[in-house]
Amino acid sequence: VVLSAALDIMPIVISAMVGALAMVLANVISLQQALQAIDFKIATTIAAALALGVAMEATGAAAYLANLMLSIFGSASPSSHLVFIWPDRLCVDLLFTVCSLVLPN
Repeated sequence: VVLSAALDIMPIVISAMVGALAMVLANVISLQQALQAIDFKIATTIAAALALGVAMEATGAAAYLANLMLSIFGSASPSSHLVFIWPDRLCVDLLFTVCSLVLPN
């Protein structure tokens, strides 16, 4: 799984799914054990985040935010970008929280 992703043979998500399926087919683990190992709250959160990303891309919000970040931090030196990682992450988390509260309603 890791080797196929590291050598860029296939994306890590596909590689992980193929590896999980291979373990079930080879009877390394049972199908029941595999299903019990899935945390559906996390899977739902990931699916919602992907849907939010698609929506932001389709509406142009992703490009707007990228251009906004470039206009604020674009002229800074590469080493100074490290100072902005945590505030940037905080802004993304805040945006995701607001969108996840507003969009479903």
